[in-house]
Amino acid sequence: MVMCSRRVQNCCGIFLLCFGIIILLTTLVGHKPLLNYIDETIKTKVTITPGGDTYNNWYKSPVPIYDDIYLFNITNPKEYNMGEKPIVNVVGPFYLQKN
Repeated sequence: MVMCSRRVQNCCGIFLLCFGIIILLTTLVGHKPLLNYIDETIKTKVTITPGGDTYNNWYKSPVPIYDDIYLFNITNPKEYNMGEKPIVNVVGPFYLQKN
């Protein structure tokens, strides 16, 4: 174990005390403006308004979007309306691509 002089120990103690006070004050005083900044940034970046970056990426996506759509046809609508289980036929899949 390395022995430090009393003066070095006092300097380290004062440094750690000051550092702790700075961290405490930063946490108590600085967290509200930081949260406001984060909220405002999210609102401006996520809100879809015409002419904005988010709107342009949403309106014309740089990545093609593919959808598979399945439709179901009920073959016994009268019985289904009277409370029976429906008998369905799958129609599809229909493949759609949005550019």
